[in-house]
Amino acid sequence: MEDTKLTITVVLDLLGFSQHLELGNNDIRTKIGNQAIERLSNLEKAISIIEAERNKHKDIFPSELFYIRINDSVILNIDLNDDFMPSIGNSSIEPGKFYMDTILTPSVDQNERSRLYKQSMNKKTLDVCLFIGLVARIHNYINQIESESNLPGCRTIISTGLRRVFLSNEGEDDRLSANFSFSNAYLVSESGSKGGFDGNNIYIRPVANLVYRELEV
Repeated sequence: MEDTKLTITVVLDLLGFSQHLELGNNDIRTKIGNQAIERLSNLEKAISIIEAERNKHKDIFPSELFYIRINDSVILNIDLNDDFMPSIGNSSIEPGKFYMDTILTPSVDQNERSRLYKQSMNKKTLDVCLFIGLVARIHNYINQIESESNLPGCRTIISTGLRRVFLSNEGEDDRLSANFSFSNAYLVSESGSKGGFDGNNIYIRPVANLVYRELEV
């Protein structure tokens, strides 16, 4: 289906933000309340840095990028190349159309098949590597400025999944609706330390296999 995409979504959230507000008795007029608001400002600063960097160095950014701040979280998203779309009923990432249409063509010798495959995978996974590199830079930036104020930093979840293109009333693609990579990342983030995802770390789901293939070739 052309309106179904294999996508990667990132949920980066500030650790202990709700507890931070509670310490100030949920009164943002207090010193502690102001500090909580400052933490949100740091997320906005990170977004401003993304935008400035993107304008100056487009070559180190994925060709397509969606991002938004929602309260104490930053959500980022890109769609993967359609050739990685899994077959219906299979949720794992697999190189599909290119492999079937070109690599298995009998008229192409084995060495040429290998070269074409590596060339194709390098090109099609480049956006993934650029995307994860960007996410890592944002993650490290937030942790650095949080540590300067003795704050806990952020946790980042990266997850793949399918999404159905859903248009808003304004006719724009709502990237977070009918998006199961977002649902997966959000649920992992919400499970927190109870689910084994503790500390100001980055956690990557199946997309890691895709990156490994890129690095290997």
